[in-house]
Amino acid sequence: MAAKNVVDIPLFDVGRIALFNDRKKMTRYLLSIGHDLDLSHSDGICVYETYQTNGVFVLGVFDNRPDTVAHEAFHVALRICSAVNVPVYLDASNETTASMIGFVVRAFYKAFPRHP
Repeated sequence: MAAKNVVDIPLFDVGRIALFNDRKKMTRYLLSIGHDLDLSHSDGICVYETYQTNGVFVLGVFDNRPDTVAHEAFHVALRICSAVNVPVYLDASNETTASMIGFVVRAFYKAFPRHP
């Protein structure tokens, strides 16, 4: 996996996020770290079980749609906050979570720029 596809998690020194926009590459990577998932029917996925075994969250977006990137960024941001015991409340501003979502979206589009 190319270095541009792996980013350190900001704010907390807790691991990395591996980013993918290709199902086959993500499947190969997951197999290489001991996880066998069928991604054939997913437009996007956040795999968090890999964090406990490998210190990496794995995020894949295969349709390159902004709404899918945001959706998966939300999942990974919540998992990161959970991993570092940062509470997420429905009636609060949740700046940490919001910042994490923004970071993940930026990182994805930096690794895989959109082409109209």
